[in-house]
Amino acid sequence: MRTIIVITVLFISIVLCGFTAAYVVPHYYYHKVVNKNFQSKWFRLNKYSPVLLQTKKDITIDRVVLENENLWQKFHFSTVNIPLPVKNPFYFVSPELIYNKDSKQTKFGVTILNAENTKIFQVYFLPSMTFPNHLSKQKIFQLPLVENAITSKSSQEIWKDVFQKDIDSWNISFEEMVYNIYLLQFRSDLFKDTVKRFGLVENTNKAIIDLKYRDLDYNAELIMELRGESLYSYMLITRKDNREAKIIRNKYINETEYIESTPTLQDILINEFKSLSYNEQVDHEGMLYLTSALSHNIANEEVLKKIIFYLERGYKNEKQLEPFYRYAYYRYDKVFSKRHVDNLNLGSDIMLKLKIELEKNRLQQQKKLESTILKSEPLPELSIKQEYDLLIKQTEKTKGNKNLIRID
Repeated sequence: MRTIIVITVLFISIVLCGFTAAYVVPHYYYHKVVNKNFQSKWFRLNKYSPVLLQTKKDITIDRVVLENENLWQKFHFSTVNIPLPVKNPFYFVSPELIYNKDSKQTKFGVTILNAENTKIFQVYFLPSMTFPNHLSKQKIFQLPLVENAITSKSSQEIWKDVFQKDIDSWNISFEEMVYNIYLLQFRSDLFKDTVKRFGLVENTNKAIIDLKYRDLDYNAELIMELRGESLYSYMLITRKDNREAKIIRNKYINETEYIESTPTLQDILINEFKSLSYNEQVDHEGMLYLTSALSHNIANEEVLKKIIFYLERGYKNEKQLEPFYRYAYYRYDKVFSKRHVDNLNLGSDIMLKLKIELEKNRLQQQKKLESTILKSEPLPELSIKQEYDLLIKQTEKTKGNKNLIRID
């Protein structure tokens, strides 16, 4: 009997130890992964930060109405439809095009300056992407039990949890532990190592990610929104301690719309540009239509040439022209200039290229003019008989006027 009791107690002890281990061990390793960035063959996070564990709560964006609201108009750049000031004496819009020769990619955006010529706001356009799946990133996600726990969540649920769920509690189920680790992976891949904090705007799918930025006078934010299975995004750079900038920032977050980009939109926007008056075409409004068109097919060199052509014919368009000259120079090793423009602030290499192209264009025009003169038909030489007949006609014409009274 004693032996049976000992065996029973031993068996129960083993079972309890097994249950304890089964419960404690996963929680122990979960705690190490989440809080200590513990790495193993099952899970290894290359870019870890404690910032990834907590979300920003209660984000609200005030509705604003700008003065001279009628002087703002929406333009479709890339995948976003954004408001921009047009014929507005208080704001000045300049394009941002930065070409990377190594990646062959273009950073595309616009800058808004105030009446004092201070850069107060920038927006950069980013391509849309399909909602990402990170199951292949870690070995642990490929275990059937873990995979089922993650795939049971919809894209909508995952998106909201990425920006609203804090990863802190340890007294949770196994399914929630592995799901939290998946969220950690998602955040690490989405934010890289530049994030400061992140969260969802209340009652929306709109996420705001505060980013580290090199210029301490500005705040940088990545705005992302889930639409179906697609993610749309753009970046905002807002000047700190500037009321105008904050109002424009809120206007963008509230009013920006998402529309897919297609090359055919370029033709539509060019046709809208053609419907403008000549004065509008060579001014900021025409530039915005053509720049919007360029954003839908950045490789179309002809649209870039057209932008430069019309801006060179406008009044005080130096600040708009400068980024296009730079972009053309670094991408095509040309500037596509046809007319001299004063007060440009460009590097010496680009200014030299401008002078060379303008001189080349002048020589071409001169050669064309000379060629036209040479090709014009000279007066035919008259024979002796033709000269005689012409003289007789002039004499007869003189005789016909002999009755006219001449008054000197």
